[in-house]
Amino acid sequence: MIQPSISDVTHEPQIPNELDSVIISAKVTDKGGLAQVILSYHDGETWYNISMKYNTTKMLYEETVPPYENETEILYKIYAVDYAGNWNISPIYSYTVHYHETNSPKIVNITQEPRSPTDLDSVLIKVNITDESDIAYVILSYSVQDVWHNLTMTYYISSKLYQATIPKMSVGTEISYKVYAVDKYNNTSISNTQKYIILSHDIESPTIHHIFHFPQSPTDNDEVTVFANITDESEISVTILSYTNGSAWYNVTMAKNTAKSLYKGVIPKSPAGIIIQYFIYSEDSFGNAITSNVYNYSVITRDTTGPIIEDVFYVSENPTDQDVVTIFANVTDISGVSNVILSYHNGSLWSNISMQYNNTLGLYVSRIPKMPSGLTIMFKIYANDSIGNWAESKIFSYTISVSNTYTSRLSVMLIVGVCPL
Repeated sequence: MIQPSISDVTHEPQIPNELDSVIISAKVTDKGGLAQVILSYHDGETWYNISMKYNTTKMLYEETVPPYENETEILYKIYAVDYAGNWNISPIYSYTVHYHETNSPKIVNITQEPRSPTDLDSVLIKVNITDESDIAYVILSYSVQDVWHNLTMTYYISSKLYQATIPKMSVGTEISYKVYAVDKYNNTSISNTQKYIILSHDIESPTIHHIFHFPQSPTDNDEVTVFANITDESEISVTILSYTNGSAWYNVTMAKNTAKSLYKGVIPKSPAGIIIQYFIYSEDSFGNAITSNVYNYSVITRDTTGPIIEDVFYVSENPTDQDVVTIFANVTDISGVSNVILSYHNGSLWSNISMQYNNTLGLYVSRIPKMPSGLTIMFKIYANDSIGNWAESKIFSYTISVSNTYTSRLSVMLIVGVCPL
């Protein structure tokens, strides 16, 4: 007794979802001829038996299991019987129904190289696309004079990006393009439409209009920021600040401050006495480059002393109880004076007043209010510079006398007091 042979049992798709019918196929043979081949499958509740049909092209027996809900496990096996009544049964096979995705692919980012293409450039479009399942295909669609063309984008494993290239176009041509992404469940996404215009090939180097650094006289405690105003008829791709401290050259990529149309780079602190030399290299998107002249500055020792306070004097020279006393002081500092304070003592407490700079006199000025006669007023000057160094003058003093007006009134009172009634 020779049983029918059952082999090559498979199902398609291998990972079916809720929308998929599943085709079961098997190679079944028998020398005496097959009377019947049966597919028996179980959906968790019931076994179903269906006669399988012979596919003459594939030379396989096939039958279809209908779609089932997500996470349903299907068991199946093949029965075969020949005309002599000999039966054979295959092992039990299985598959599990998976979730059918309904979310469209996500087009995360589209980049274009170069950003400002000329009539000499092909334009490479790259796109990052993600999806819960698998991407079936990605299309780059571009328009020239309202005629759309489609390119299949290629996936590169190394970059994990899809890429396609739009060919060269003539000067002035406006190109519109968008990306279509379709996953294996036919969910589709379409990007926003992007545009560019073909420019004439730029052969001119960038123009460096102005270069300066701040602070102008840096100390060993200062970083130095170098600024440059640079323009180009196309786009500037890179600007480099190169500097040396006398032993080695260093390069810093300069960042553009769009609001001020300036490029800036920072040179770190250097020891006092060092001469720093620097220049700027700038290149546009077409490879045209320019190198500036060499500039330099000397690093000086940081100011650690407070302002110089000298020529302190006051008016009136012999103040009375009717006088407001004006205090003058000459205060200077190599780093710039930030604040000057007049501090005075009225016999019981100290008071502080900010002194104001008088441009005409070139002096700091403030006033001490009227005080009672007989008091000795002490005062001194405090000053700090722009980097926080403080200085304090010596203590000055003056004594308040009685005003002439008060003395005259007292004399009159005394004379009146001795007159007879």
